[in-house]
Order: sequence, then structure tokens, then C-alpha cells
Amino acid sequence: MREGDEKAMSPRSKLVALLTLVTVVVFAPGLVGNFVWDDHTLIASNAYLHELARLPSLLAGNFVHASAVTETGEARALLYWRPLVTAVYALSWQVFGASPLGYHAVNLALHVANTLLAFGFVRRRLDAGDDNTRDLAAAAGAALFALHPSRPTSVTWISGATDLWMALFALLALRTLDGERKHRGWIAGALLALSLLAKEAAVAVLPMLALDAWCRGASAARRRASWQAGAVLAGALVVRVLVVPPSQLAQAFTGLGDTVQRVLSTLGYYTALTVAPLHPAAQVGYRTWSASGASSYAPWSVAVGAVALTLCAMVAVKAWRTPAWRVWAADLAWWIVPLALVLNVFDLHLMTLASPRCLYLPMLGVAALAARGVTRAAKVPLAAGAVGAAALACAAITVSHVGDFITDEDLWQNDVRVSPESAYGWAELARIRQSEGRIDEAVRLYARGVDAARTLRHPYYDTELALKLAAALGAATPDRDPETLLRVRDFFDAIDAGAPPPVRLTTRLGSVEVRWSPAVREARRTAFQYRIARAIAHARTGSYAEAERQLVEVLRATPDAWLAWQNLALVQATTGRWPEALATLRQAAARDPANGGILALAQALDRAGAPVMQQPPNTPARTLAQCDALLSLHMVDAARRTLAPLLTTEPVSPEARALEARVNAALQPRETP
Repeated sequence: MREGDEKAMSPRSKLVALLTLVTVVVFAPGLVGNFVWDDHTLIASNAYLHELARLPSLLAGNFVHASAVTETGEARALLYWRPLVTAVYALSWQVFGASPLGYHAVNLALHVANTLLAFGFVRRRLDAGDDNTRDLAAAAGAALFALHPSRPTSVTWISGATDLWMALFALLALRTLDGERKHRGWIAGALLALSLLAKEAAVAVLPMLALDAWCRGASAARRRASWQAGAVLAGALVVRVLVVPPSQLAQAFTGLGDTVQRVLSTLGYYTALTVAPLHPAAQVGYRTWSASGASSYAPWSVAVGAVALTLCAMVAVKAWRTPAWRVWAADLAWWIVPLALVLNVFDLHLMTLASPRCLYLPMLGVAALAARGVTRAAKVPLAAGAVGAAALACAAITVSHVGDFITDEDLWQNDVRVSPESAYGWAELARIRQSEGRIDEAVRLYARGVDAARTLRHPYYDTELALKLAAALGAATPDRDPETLLRVRDFFDAIDAGAPPPVRLTTRLGSVEVRWSPAVREARRTAFQYRIARAIAHARTGSYAEAERQLVEVLRATPDAWLAWQNLALVQATTGRWPEALATLRQAAARDPANGGILALAQALDRAGAPVMQQPPNTPARTLAQCDALLSLHMVDAARRTLAPLLTTEPVSPEARALEARVNAALQPRETP
């Protein structure tokens, strides 16, 4: 290469280096983040993913097929087939194991690669200015792509990698199509097929190939290559639909009027997220329901969506009539066409309408529009500086939002701060507190979630959260308060018996009432978190046979409900059947070998039950050992019931009196420091 050519390349190399550096600096704080949200289910606790021998069956199943789906084993949506990302997660586990750092590093590397590919994508589209002008404009546009506040949900959140892999192969395919390689159409098609196997949104590239070919006046060879790539992508789409048919969508059309409002509202939220992402959160666009179950949408979002759609239509009409406008229309299409897939044409009855991560591919259009505007400006450096300043403003917001994905608590604290009506966010915070043993605080957070859900009037979720609140109120009731425990049990029994709403529960920590229509009652009455909570309430009031019957019934319907397995083992241990309890946990571990809770409980029961099994059956020594074992497991009321018959006999041994003192001490309330 001649010296002059090297100097000509230097400014572009500097822009690329600067773009890379800024992107890494903005997202580097996220490298210290933990597994959050779906990361636990899809990666950290998914035993199916941890053994490569299971990989072939995983690749043939739905994306959310996981060993630790939920504590109640409830099924997840079966709309997704993303075998490429599943394979990446499985291979990553072999390399990084349970360390989140490696997964975060891969995500960041993918985002940097996509940013540089976006730079090339935008630059190739520009048809005005010299090389330096196009380089500067493309760098400014790519900076918007890289630093937009919607990016942390794809980059810092490990499970957001679906967007990154999809965009990577899509951008590589577009680069291949713009080249001169032999068989470039078929090669690009193969890359687009990989993109589709990472996320369904890649199908948006199919119409974009045709639009670009028309709007940008592609050569005959380029059009032929685009048709070849499109044919391969269409074939991959057929295979994808055959493997996991989107059968649920056929039942989710709610009528023309509601659909139009929902689509416009969703587009309004995505427009606001694109141009004014001042307060990013994991979930965006809450809607409300009327007493009759009809949805209602924020008027401003419908209006903004209508304006955005009108502007897009005006640009399309202008492009049809005026060839000079077609390149602008093509750039705009890269924003609106990928969004068309997530505009809620079908209603899945979710509380939120929009997700920032769905903007990952559409931001290519924003980057192209910004860059084209720079090349057409009267003063290119000034225009590029304005776009760069906007990108830096985005970076300031993005750096802060990256910190929201460090822990689960960070994530949901931000969610409820931005949207106090986030019932899901309050419920997740409550779940975290409950897992930490801070039951009183969990009750308060569940109550906030119930209030939020009732503000939205969601037809199902307020009932679901009310049941979770009731279960938390039961868990917060100490063994020394048998009267309240009986009220908790009667509350769940009343629900099961179909008592007319509202059904109320009042405890020292608060109260909750469940009110529902007959349809909602039938749907929620059988919810597994309610059924397990009911069984626990029976066990805590000494109704062990009934509790065991209910838990067996849950497991018959849902064998992956690991919380039911745990409580069944505890009921069996409580009634002195330690070998059965350990056998139950072995069955649970066989279904979910990576479940730490199951393994830890098995070890605890093995230690506690061994001294019991060494004593002769039906002897005072066996009873004392059983009581001592239950105390070691913090099952104080069960220990009290076990010891009570022995205390009525004469003479009572000193060992029994000593155990009675320990039970009474454990039943006493602890002083709060």
C-alpha cells in the first residue's frame, strides 16, 4: 500500500478506534454484574444446559425449556425457538461455568462487533460527500447505535444476547450482499438463517432486502443476490414455524378497534423510547383494564403512535413519487419494519406493551437517518458534532442504566422507581426479600404489588399477587400463633371451596382479600403457588395427611414443581418417615440435578434423620430423637406436637423436660435489637 493510501485510511481508523473505546468504557461497569432475571432460569439454574449430552434434545425444543422454570414448575410460553443461542449458552457454561463475568464479556464483545458492522452498514448507504465526510457521518450514526439507552437490556443483561447474535449475523449478511464475493447471495442467506435461529425478529430483514433493492436502485446482480438470500431466509422461517408453531397467536386477536389502539400505543412507546429515552427501565408501557376486562391505553402514547405512523406513511408516499426521497424512506424503514413484529398486533394480555431490547435492530435505521442528515447538512462538522453530542448525552444515561443490571435488586428497584405501577417489579423485590428470610418486608412489598396490580386492573395478576401475599402472610406467622395459622388455612380452603368473593385474610402484619369474576377464580384457583401454599398451611396446623395428599396431587399434575417436592419431603420427615423423605428428594434431584435447594435439603434431612432411625420404633427414645431432629430443622411447632404425647406420661424423663424447654424457648418471640 502506498504512503498516501495509508494516510487516507488513518482518519477512519481513528474514528473506529474512538468508537470502540467509548463503547467499551460505557458498558465496562456491567462486567461485574451478576446473573439477573431470566439469567437464573435460562443459564445459572438450568441443569439441562450444563451437560453437553443434553444439547441435541435442547436444540429441538423451545428456548425456555429449563430444569428450573419456576419454583412451582409452571409452564412458560412456547413461542420461541432459538437453538443458536441455546448452543452458545451450553458451550459458554463449559468455559465459564457459574461465573457471570465471561458471559458479560461475550455480550460486550458482540456489541462492539455489531457497532463496527453498523458503522460499515451506514457508511455503505451514504451517497453524498467525500470519504472523510462519509466516515465522520457514519461514525456519528454508529455512536447513536452503540450508546443508546435501550442497549443495556441487550448488552448488560446476559439473556439479552439473543438480540446481539441476531444482529451480528444479520449485519454480516448485509455486508456480504454489499460485497463482490461469488455466491454472495447464498452465503448471505445462510447468515440470515443463523440470525433467525438466534431471534425471530430477524425475519424483518426479508422485506427490507426488497425495499432496499427498490429504494436504492440496486444493480441486477445485487437484486439477484438479495433474492437468493431472501429465499434461504424464507426456508429457514418455514422450518422454524414447523418446529415451534406460534399456535397461541390465533387465539389472541381482540377485534379491530382494540387492535388499532394497542398497536398505535405500542408504537408511541417505542417512538418515545427512541427519541427521548430519559428514564429507561426493563419494562415499559403499562396499560390498564376496565371492570369488563377491556384494555385502555395512555392517550399520549396512542397520539404519538398515530403521528409516527402518519409520518412514515407520508415519507413512503413521497418516496413513491420522488426518487430522491427513496434513500430516506429506506433508512426509515429499517426502524419501522423491524418494530412491526413487536407492535402487539396479537394481544398476549401482558401488562406492558414495549421492551427496550426490541430496539436493538431498529436503531440501525436511526443511525442511517442521522448519518444521512449529516452528509446533507450545510456544515457537515457542525451537524456531526450535534449527532455526537446526542450520542454522548445517551451515553450518560446509558452508564447509569448499566448499573441497574448489576443485581436483581438493582434491576427491580429501578423498575418500580421509574414505574410505581410495576406490579411485577414489586413482586420480584418481595421474592428477593422472602428468599433472604426478611418475610415481614416481603409482605409489605407484596402488598405494594397488589395495590399496583389493582391500579392497572389486570384481569389475572392482581389475584395472583393477592395469593402470593396471603402465602407470605402465612409464612410470616410464627408457630406460637396457631390461631392465625388456622385462619390462613381456612382462607385457602375457602378459595378452594369456591367461596363467593371477596375472601379475606387478616393477620398481625396486615390483611389481604381476593376478589374475582368466576372465570378468573377458576383460572387462579388452580394456580400452583396457591395450591402449594394451601398444603403448607395444612402442614403447619398439623393436618399432615391432607397436606401430603395435596402435594402429591400437585406433583401428579406438574412433576417439575420443586417447591412441592421439598414440602412433601418435609411432611414425610415430620411424620417420622425419613427414608421416604430422602427418596422423595432423590426423585426431585433426578428431575432437576442442579437445584441447590433440593440438594441442601437432602443433606439436612440426612443429618437430622440419621439419629432418629437408630432408635427403636415406638419408643420414648425415638420420640425424643424425632423432636430433636425437627428442632434442628427449625420446625418448632412440629417438634411441639411430637413431644406433647410423651409429656403426658409419668414419669417424664429429664431429657423430655429439657426438650420441652428448648421448644418453649424457640416459640418465644425474639427481641428486636
